[in-house]
Amino acid sequence: MEKIDNRLNDPVPCRCSYNQGVDPEWKACGEESKCINRDVQIECHPMMCPTGRFCQNRRFQKKQYSRVCVIDAGHKGYGLRVDQDLEP
Repeated sequence: MEKIDNRLNDPVPCRCSYNQGVDPEWKACGEESKCINRDVQIECHPMMCPTGRFCQNRRFQKKQYSRVCVIDAGHKGYGLRVDQDLEP
């Protein structure tokens, strides 16, 4: 049996930094930061992100969801539609 390399599932620490009251909020793994996890569309791990509780790349973990509703998509089944404007 082939051995599976579990390191592929290990969380990757980002190299972001944030100084509260000094830096703009986006530096804490925000949209304009150079966060490696955000770039590859992975949320930061709460124990490995240097920005700590200020990290903006943990929306699912913090349950920051957009409002959605279920719609009937005809012969395709059902789908989700966003019920609010989304910011880029």
